[in-house]
Order: sequence, then C-alpha cells, then structure tokens
Amino acid sequence: VLGVFGLGCAKDSKSIVDCWSLFFPDSVIEKIVNCTNIYLAKIRINYQREKDVLDTNIIEIKALFGLLYLAGYLRIII
Repeated sequence: VLGVFGLGCAKDSKSIVDCWSLFFPDSVIEKIVNCTNIYLAKIRINYQREKDVLDTNIIEIKALFGLLYLAGYLRIII
C-alpha cells in the first residue's frame, strides 16, 4: 500500500489493525472525537441531566468502528 505514509509503513504492518491504522491514524480519530464532542456540547442543553450526554474519546470511537465493521461482516455472511 503506497500512500501518505509511504511503502515502508505498509511493509512493516503485521496485523489487520496495523493496516487499518495506516488509513485511519490516531490524528484522524482525534479529529473525529473533537468534532463529535463539539456536536455533543451543542445538543447537551436539550437534556435535563448532564450525564446523559457525555463526551466521547478515542477508545469509544475505535470501538464504534469495530462494531460497524462487524455488523457489515455479519450482514455479508448471513
């Protein structure tokens, strides 16, 4: 995979997660987290309790992506 990071990074990738990280580095995930948290701050006023709309983080966004991939995979094999 020759891309933004060059061929060396792709050659060093040993797992599916390593390959996925070439396309979605932590800097991209952090941008998604920041934009999501900005949106959450805007809608938080619509809720009575502040704890109903908590900020997200990188771990939660990566877990969401994993679930979306899994849902897509299961839809294909069923």
